[in-house]
Amino acid sequence: MWQCGRFPDDEALWSQLLGDSANIKPVKGGAALSFNLNESAELSAFKQAVKETLVRQEWLDDLLSEDMDQ
Repeated sequence: MWQCGRFPDDEALWSQLLGDSANIKPVKGGAALSFNLNESAELSAFKQAVKETLVRQEWLDDLLSEDMDQ
């Protein structure tokens, strides 16, 4: 999974919700995150976060760059 763009403490949030097996890491010079959804519980946690947590999240525009399209 790729998260294009960042929000404050996003790595900590995903780590708490998905655990170590998600292999969360910054990519594209820190402008995006990459992580894995390997188990049904991880997918459920992701879906819940998208519906409830991320809709209230303020995204960091200053981390976006032209190389996100590459």
